[in-house]
Amino acid sequence: MRDDVRREFEKRIRDLRNERIEAEMEEWAYDSEERSILRRELEERRRAKDAPKERRHQELTRLHWFAAVVSLIGAAASWAAVWVQWHHSPPPAAPANPLAAISPVPTPQESPAVTSPASTPEELVPPPEESVPPPEEPAVTSPVPSPAEP
Repeated sequence: MRDDVRREFEKRIRDLRNERIEAEMEEWAYDSEERSILRRELEERRRAKDAPKERRHQELTRLHWFAAVVSLIGAAASWAAVWVQWHHSPPPAAPANPLAAISPVPTPQESPAVTSPASTPEELVPPPEESVPPPEEPAVTSPVPSPAEP
């Protein structure tokens, strides 16, 4: 096929709908140049139609890879912090007397207030007559004569 005839053929099929191009493909022989031009035109149209979907898919794939890398960096940072804390923390202080750390320490005697069950608010406030003890009157003693008195 000559170049000018091919260009004219391509120009003519550009305005046709896909169904018409498919129908015209069947009119041409399987290995003809016209059929390959028609096939190429259909493929270009399908690619152009799917291009936004493909671009969106590539953007989402890139975004997923970025999120995965950020997650791995965060996990690595957490592990590094744990490792540093584990290996660089000061050792626990040793007791002054090693036997004191092993021998049991005697416990102080517990007071009844500690061992008794919790008191209710009514038990904590004493009754009014017990709260103030009655005043004691001083005992009256007989006057003792002083030695200067006759």
